[in-house]
Amino acid sequence: MTICVHGELSFDWLIHDINKVNYRWGGAGLYAALAAARQNHPASLLTLYGLEVNEYSRKIWEEIGVSFSNAKFLEWYSIPKYITTGFTQYGYKRSRPLTEIMLDLPTFNVLPKSCEALLVFPVNHSIPEELCKQAKERNIPVFLDPKPNQHSICQAKKIVSFVDCLLVNEEEAKRMTGIANTDEAITALRSLGLKQIVIKQGIRGCLVIDGTNQYAASPVQ
Repeated sequence: MTICVHGELSFDWLIHDINKVNYRWGGAGLYAALAAARQNHPASLLTLYGLEVNEYSRKIWEEIGVSFSNAKFLEWYSIPKYITTGFTQYGYKRSRPLTEIMLDLPTFNVLPKSCEALLVFPVNHSIPEELCKQAKERNIPVFLDPKPNQHSICQAKKIVSFVDCLLVNEEEAKRMTGIANTDEAITALRSLGLKQIVIKQGIRGCLVIDGTNQYAASPVQ
């Protein structure tokens, strides 16, 4: 199965403590595409990148199975940067963007013909409604993982009818439904007609809601 992953390629500043900072390539789009490729599912990354992304790194990702053939190269583009904390003790991880400014950037409006599944994360804080609509018309499953900001949540609510599986943490579930109680928010999400809902719970694992059934999944050790 060829998976199209719409999402960011970014740069993470990992804050261990006041005296130690590490750097690495990041972005939900890149992480998901690499994870799919390692499970023998070729991934096409629908992302924006510029001169900061060197050819050496891109070649390594392509050898793993992540294609950049549908990505957009913009010579002047600067990839997003995030300050990330909480990962060292596997506690509550928080990534803070160094800027939340929306830029007037190119968007992805045509779903690649090779696409057999679409996984969507926001790029430039924006969700590609047109791609989700095309996937629905082609009977291609759509997986949506929005960001916990008002713009992303509003877009997610708008296109939920095109989505097969919604992946949200507890904060995002509450924001999407306007309900402060997690269990009641999950009940409200069930009523939206989604085939599956995954409630991400960090080091506690996740809850998977499949129709009328609900399962608790522990994290892989």
